[in-house]
Parts: sequence; C-alpha cells; structure tokens
Amino acid sequence: MSFKRKTAVQTTPIELPKGVRLSPKDARWITSSGSTSFDYYLLGGIPLRSLLVVEEDSTDYSSVLLKFFAAEGLLQDHAVWLGPSMGEPWFRQLPAENERAAKSEESKSSESSSFSNSAQQNRMKIAWRYENTSKTKVPAPDAIPPGFTHAFDLTKRLTIGSKMMKAVSPFPLETGSNPFIPVLESLTRFLASLKPGTVCRLVLPSLLSPAFYSIRATQPQHFIRFIHSLSSLIKCTTSVHIVCMCSVPSTLFSRDCEQVYWLESLASGVFSLHPFPITETINGLATQPQGLFRIHKLPLPLPFTNTDNSSEAGDLSFTVSKRRFTIEPWVLPPLDEEEPEKKTSNKDKSQPSLKSIEF
Repeated sequence: MSFKRKTAVQTTPIELPKGVRLSPKDARWITSSGSTSFDYYLLGGIPLRSLLVVEEDSTDYSSVLLKFFAAEGLLQDHAVWLGPSMGEPWFRQLPAENERAAKSEESKSSESSSFSNSAQQNRMKIAWRYENTSKTKVPAPDAIPPGFTHAFDLTKRLTIGSKMMKAVSPFPLETGSNPFIPVLESLTRFLASLKPGTVCRLVLPSLLSPAFYSIRATQPQHFIRFIHSLSSLIKCTTSVHIVCMCSVPSTLFSRDCEQVYWLESLASGVFSLHPFPITETINGLATQPQGLFRIHKLPLPLPFTNTDNSSEAGDLSFTVSKRRFTIEPWVLPPLDEEEPEKKTSNKDKSQPSLKSIEF
C-alpha cells in the first residue's frame, strides 16, 4: 500500500483590473469614487456591482461628485455610460488631473513609508495601551495604494481621447408602454460591446428631473420598473463589472415619495447633501463648510457593527473647492463674544452725544 504526500494546490493570483483593489474590510473588489475623503467614509472605495444615490436640495454640489466619479473612470481606462442629460457636452466639463497634487501625494507616501519603518523599530518602547490613542479620522497616505485614485482640478478640463470608452443614452420616450426602452437598449448595447472583465461606470445626473425626464417617465409604474431593470443589470452582469452613481433633486422628489423609496431600497448606498444658505468665501474659495453630508446607507457595514446605519460616523460636513470635494466631521464654530461690543460701540459713535447738542 503506497502513500502519497499531499501537496498544496498552487493557484495563480487573480489579476485585478486597473483602478480596482481588494477591500480591507471583506476583500471585495472596490474602486475609487474620485474623492479620497469620500472613499474613506465608504470604507476604502465603492464596491463593484453597487448603486450609489446622492440626494440634494436646490443646489448642484452633487454634480461635482459625479464628475469626479466619471473622470476617475476615464483615467483608469474604465468605460463610462452617461444617462439622459446634457449629452456629449457633459464630458467636456469633466475636471483634469491635478499633477501637482499627485506629485505631493507620492512624496508623502515615500515619507510615510520611511517613517513607518522607523516607527516599527521603536514600537516596543511604547506601552501597548497607548498605541491606539493617536488614531484620527483622516486616512493615512500609505493606506491608499499608488494609482488607485487621482486628484482633480475643477479649473481645468480633461482632454477626451479617442480611445476612451464612453457612450450617451437617449432621452426616454413620451409615448409607448415603457418610456425607458431606448435607455435600456442603449445600455445593453454598450455593455455587449465591452471586453470581458472591463469596469463600467454608469452616471445618471439629475435623475427624475423634469429637464431630462418627461412627466410620464417619472410616474411610479414606469420609473420603478426601470430601477428594477437597472439594478438587475448591475448585480447580475458577470462579464462586465458595473458601478453606478446617480443624483436626485430632493426638492422635487422627497424621500417619502414612492419613486425615491424604491430607489433607496434597491441602492447599495444612499447619501444626502444639505447646503447652508450662506457660506463665507475669500477669493472664490470657501472658508467654512458649505453644508451637511449625511450617510443613510452604506454598501459596506461599519467596523465592529453589522448594520448599514451610519450613526457612528457622527455629523459630517462637506466643502467644495477648486481641487477637491472634502468631507470632514462637523463641529460648530465658537461664538464670538466681541461682536455685540463692536455693535454697541458703532451705535454709540453714530448717535450724537448730549454735550455736542446746543439749544
């Protein structure tokens, strides 16, 4: 009777597409949204085969997130499909890559790697209970692999090359049983033309807006059917990895209406922007946060929890500048005690004194 030694089966490592890495939480494939702070609160990035919904009031800050999302895809050689909107001119408004920020991030990553090597040598000198006290909510530079995300500049425009894979969807029909037939047909044709293993990003700006969708297309019986078909394409397509991000005007369609309710239930992540009425600016740059950023649903559960609720994240705020979309914890500014004194002094100067009055 002969015995054979059991040998480990050698498997070849799977090559990830460009711009895709494994999630540090559950090893799912994730990609960047184009904003490092947004990726941080997404727990590393956007998981593939997910649908993100961004709700906003009367302002248009959500368009910056969608443009960063699309520009990041084009720079990573991903395919980008644009839903019913402005059409081809929308791609001409995409921001270009900020080369200075990319060089500074590379220098920071090299400095952080050298610092981490020296820190490992001195780690035994620090008490173990004080090791985790210096952790903050700002992502470390070495936590983001090089080439995973890019920095953009809104003042410059991205040059659209002929080799970039992009497509534009037609508008929904105003007649017929299903007004979204041309939209779904253009999406299926675009997905069939892509090579297997390609990452495709779907962008749907101003979903349900009357500027791009007819009144008949926004009816619940038609829109809910379209959302079900879209989510099934995102989750059930195996040859192509699909990621979708859309924005919804919450002033026209609140979270209580039937269309937004089904959209949130089928979505993987739901976020909302609540801009402030007045923001202070200096030379066109915002000096304070421009609004509140709320997380209603996350594609990945928060650490140490199994729920999708983001109450542990706390109150967040967002700031849109020329080069980034920043999400930070929201803290109320301190009250100025000198303002009432200045107001009273100004009033005293404006009123004439009794000694100066002559009868």
